[in-house]
Amino acid sequence: MIKRIIQTLLYSGLAGFVTIVGAAFFLDIPLFFSILIGIGTWSATVLLCLCYFLLRQNFRYDPYKEQKAYVDHHVKEARKSLRTLSQSRFKVKSMHVWIKINKLQKVGRSIIDMVDKEPARFYEAQDFFKKYLPSTVKIVDRYTFLLAKPTKNAEVKIALSETEDTLDELIVKYDEVLTSSISQDLTALEIEQSLLHNSYGENKPPAGK
Repeated sequence: MIKRIIQTLLYSGLAGFVTIVGAAFFLDIPLFFSILIGIGTWSATVLLCLCYFLLRQNFRYDPYKEQKAYVDHHVKEARKSLRTLSQSRFKVKSMHVWIKINKLQKVGRSIIDMVDKEPARFYEAQDFFKKYLPSTVKIVDRYTFLLAKPTKNAEVKIALSETEDTLDELIVKYDEVLTSSISQDLTALEIEQSLLHNSYGENKPPAGK
């Protein structure tokens, strides 16, 4: 943009200079008025060029593309986090913890796939992308780190137990995000079914005919 402004000033200055020379030497206009005409030409050229650049920039701006790119970025990062979470399952020794992580992975994949297909749903599920999933990866990573320690004192055991409780809380949060995101679909489906039943009832012939 700065480069274009500099080019505009240079070309406009050249146009103004040519105007001054042409007006003074070819049209026999007094030098003072020729300079005024040249300044006017320069100003008009600058104004027209800047207006052209601004209009072109506005036409090229596509908010939908920017929004789509923003959502795609979060979806891509979420899939990376989900792969990390999936790999962590095989580092735990407890079956019930494995089940918890597996549950988080499945619900998380459902949310990511839903947003990937319908980017507009991102804003309904953004807590999952920005808070819950990153926190899950950090918590599980910390859990596997503590679990790998050869000796576990009381403090480590308490931390492991608290982490398992946190995973339960995250499962609830994941389910809430997914349920909230599809609630409108469920409502629309119920309305559609209700209208269908009502229509069927109205068109149903009376008994005995």
